[in-house]
Amino acid sequence: MCLQKKLTNMGFQCLSAKDRDLFYRYYDQMNGYWGSALCFADMVAWSDSFAIYHKTVGRYMLMLAYDTEKKRWVMLPFLGHYDQESVNEAFFETEEYVKELEVPLILMEAAEWMKTYYEGIPEVKWEVINDRGLCDYLYAAEDFYRHAIDGKDTRYNRKYFQRKYQTTTELLTPGHLDACTDFLERSWCAVHQCEECQYGCLKKTAASVITNINDLDANGIVIFTEGRVIAYSIVSCHNGLGFFEFKKTERGFRGINEYIHKECFERFLQEARVINYSEDMGLEGLRKYKTKLAPYTLAPRYELRKQ
Repeated sequence: MCLQKKLTNMGFQCLSAKDRDLFYRYYDQMNGYWGSALCFADMVAWSDSFAIYHKTVGRYMLMLAYDTEKKRWVMLPFLGHYDQESVNEAFFETEEYVKELEVPLILMEAAEWMKTYYEGIPEVKWEVINDRGLCDYLYAAEDFYRHAIDGKDTRYNRKYFQRKYQTTTELLTPGHLDACTDFLERSWCAVHQCEECQYGCLKKTAASVITNINDLDANGIVIFTEGRVIAYSIVSCHNGLGFFEFKKTERGFRGINEYIHKECFERFLQEARVINYSEDMGLEGLRKYKTKLAPYTLAPRYELRKQ
């Protein structure tokens, strides 16, 4: 019997956009920071390469997922309010599911505050892995605005973009899917091999999030010039935490990133206290870009492997 069938028999269901209300029922009870990879829109968007199965048990949503990049089953952090006794109980129940699946017990995406609870489970020892390339960049919202939007150089670049190019900006809707797919084929697929998309096909990911954007607690903009898309960006904001989740731009348009930051911040992120700009994946250029945006804090996303 395949593992997906086993999970179904155990009462797990595949996570989809229709689970938003259930997700937030547990998410809103969380003690602290929740990583970018576990933002609801991200989880749905990457479902083709990171299929998540969930089950509600007591005060938690339990989640197991198949990581196609590394070809392994993993456990995700419990969704709900953490106290040590409840975490212990949920862990030992999840451990039984993992044993039945006959796979190693690996916990991905644990934030710093979560790690303390998992390390407090009696008689359980972990190998702890902290990959610098997977740490989230967190910016205080006022710092992000002051530096990434209203700094002298960023203002100049943004105004240059607005003067130089005749563009229109629209709210992203499912009706933009074909235009955004054409844009990705032009700007990304034409200059990259499919195997370079280690975390999944960008076109499939775009299709998942754009098709379901009205159901994902996310918002976005799409920018056109001369009838073609040159950029789109998707963000979300919940409980004071704003996420820049997806941002794709065509090369050669100076100031386009600064313009996107301002548009998204002022349209969608006014309630954010903290901006999460996700990880740099260990890419030198992306790391340099994110470290210079504004003063930041790195938030680890630990992987814990049961020994």
